[in-house]
Amino acid sequence: MFFVFILTIALASARWVNDLCPPGPITPSLPPGMADADGPLHFIVVARGKAIQCGAQTWARANAYDVGCILSVPPFYGAVAPNISRLAMETITYPQIGAIPQLALEVVEKYVYHPPIHTHPSGNQLTVTDPATDLFVTLNVSARIAPPRVNRDYDIHWTSYNAVAGDFDFGTEVLRIYTAGGVPRRCRDNRPPEEVDYAALYWFYK
Repeated sequence: MFFVFILTIALASARWVNDLCPPGPITPSLPPGMADADGPLHFIVVARGKAIQCGAQTWARANAYDVGCILSVPPFYGAVAPNISRLAMETITYPQIGAIPQLALEVVEKYVYHPPIHTHPSGNQLTVTDPATDLFVTLNVSARIAPPRVNRDYDIHWTSYNAVAGDFDFGTEVLRIYTAGGVPRRCRDNRPPEEVDYAALYWFYK
């Protein structure tokens, strides 16, 4: 409940992404295979939702909440970042209705198929929307790796994205890291697997 209380305070005064808490000079610890973003850190959200990752394809939908305030407080400064996703899984229900004020950004990732003659290759695409304004940004996957943890078989990939359309006030690069859940125990060829709970930190860079 303390975690939900902190999110409520952080979001109460936020009406747009430029109003979110500045996260300060926090640098995520990235494993080999994932490069640092080029631009400055803009804001950080924790996403809580449902996902399916089977093979190279991922579907995900979540509400995302500002955690820049939490990570900027000296006792928490960056140290709790690896644990926030699992904490969100345990304390936040999805979908969240009424208990936490919106600015709850909506995060949707899906596999987009393009025929061979199309100029863009098939692949996963992330769309982040502010439901209060309907402004959005769409990003393509630039890199993805298995999460560097013992239980990584059931945690969705760490992923980096580059913006390709929409409002770049959100940012032009995004890192999805410190993931929890999102991978079903079984992926069956004859029918789609069920969605499973997931959470992750999304770091937005200008």
